[in-house]
Parts: sequence; structure tokens; C-alpha cells
Amino acid sequence: MLQKCCVPEIFTQGIIVPILKKPSLNANLPTSYRPITLSSVHTKIVEMIMLPRYEVSDNQFGFRSKRGTTFGCTLLNDVISYFKFKHSPLYICSLDAEKCFDSIWHPALFYKLRGKIPHIHWMFLVKWYKCLKATVKWRNHYSSYFNVTRGTRQGSVLSPHLFNIFINDLLISLDNVKNGVSIGCDHYNTFAYADDISVFSATAPGLQLLIQTCQDYAQQWNFKFGITKSKCMIVHENMLSEKPKLYLGQDVIENVKSIEILGLNLIMKVKVEDMLKLEYRNVRNHSTHYVMLDSVTQVQIQR
Repeated sequence: MLQKCCVPEIFTQGIIVPILKKPSLNANLPTSYRPITLSSVHTKIVEMIMLPRYEVSDNQFGFRSKRGTTFGCTLLNDVISYFKFKHSPLYICSLDAEKCFDSIWHPALFYKLRGKIPHIHWMFLVKWYKCLKATVKWRNHYSSYFNVTRGTRQGSVLSPHLFNIFINDLLISLDNVKNGVSIGCDHYNTFAYADDISVFSATAPGLQLLIQTCQDYAQQWNFKFGITKSKCMIVHENMLSEKPKLYLGQDVIENVKSIEILGLNLIMKVKVEDMLKLEYRNVRNHSTHYVMLDSVTQVQIQR
């Protein structure tokens, strides 16, 4: 099948089931749902055979053996602790690659995959993706089938690995930017978990350059970072100086006192009542981890 690039009809079909992301969201809005695609178990067997062996940036913590969200959050926490000990400001930005898995441009994806996976697998995937179609299941009703022309396959064993290859050049570009933080002989300025990218720098202009690098890459490869969910935070800021404005394209990124990165809420210098409001807002959705940044000794609260 792989040798002849023969894609069975059942491989091309998917059933999309919308799942409400959080109980607190408005169930009448389409954006409140996450599309989960059901596909044949035979596709997963073939994908297991096709799993690529590849090397990506050390700053990628998503879908890699012996790595995970804990490693990325620990890295950022250690950098924050170092800067607080030095009484120096640290500028952090969490960027939201807007529905990148679902909207990735197929020509860009396969351009990035060339030479990174066996040619036979590449040809098979190209033919497979050209034939993709899906139907939406809502309760017991099904929509008509429609062609899927963007995004990696939902529920696919391969998709996270293909995306890691696609986004890897951005992480390499960020690593080559000299701005960031230096601790001893080591240089840091970013970490990622798949499409969740966080950048940080010891200076505001340095952080702006990192953000612009991400923005340029997104424009080049036809995806976007959303301004609504992208946030900036300054740790140990100078209260006598004006807060810098950081831009994503033409839009000003919101500067916040609480920022969520990979499920970890970083909160600094907030009143008790503000924290209680934040917890009340999140308590119905999921367990939350907090790291308080308003003292030298950090306190972690796990619900």
C-alpha cells in the first residue's frame, strides 16, 4: 500500500464530533467547541508504521519522549527565580498560534516535510491529504461530506510529529536571536509545547524582536498568532518607569498580572480578593496550579 501510494477510501473519511471545551463557555457559539475527528483504526496502524525519526530543537517539549509540560514550566520558573534573585526585570510573552493544527497550510506542511521523512511516506501523505473529507455528527444527525483542505488530521498519531517538524525552523530562528537571557554560559529565550510558544528576554526591545521573529515566520508560512489570547507579563518590573508597549503586528499585546502558560498560572502582586476571583473563574473548568511571584520565596498551590 505504501509502496504503490494506494490510499483506501476509508482512510480519507472522518467523522467530526464537536466537544464543548469548558462547561463555563457559551454552548451557542461554534468557537466554544473543539472538533474531535473519529477515523478508522486501520489508519492508526499505518501511521504507527510511518512514525518519523527526526531531530528538532531542544526548546520543543511537546510530543517528545521523556519531555512534557513540566519540563518547560520548570525551565521558565527557574529563569524567573534567577532574575528575582538578581532583582532584575524579566519580560515574558505567551503567544497563541491561532488554531494552527486545524488551519495549517498543506503546501507549507509538505514543503517542510521534504527530506525529513522517507520519500515513499511523503508521497503517500501528499496523496492522502489531497483526498481528505469529513462529515459533522451532531447528536444523531450527520452533515454532507466536505473536502478538508487545511490543517493536520484530527486524532492522527502522526499529526503532532508532523507539526513539530513544521514549526521547528521557527524555534531554530528564535535560538539564533541573541536577545533573551544569559545564565552562566547558557542562553535562553523560548520554549514550546507544539504550537504553544513562550518567549522571554531581559529587555523589552529584546522581547519585541523575538515576537517579531514569530510574526514574520507566521506570515511567511500562512498561519497567524492571535492577539486575543497572546499576553505579556513583566516580572520584577521597575515601578518608576512606564510599562513598555509590545506589538504583535499592528496590535498592542495586553500586559497582564497573571499569565497562563501550559496550565500553569503565573501571578504576581495581586490582592487576595483578585486571586479568589481568578480561582472562582477557573474552579469549574479544571484543577489549577499557581505560582506566586510577589515574594522572593515562591509558593506553589496545587488544588
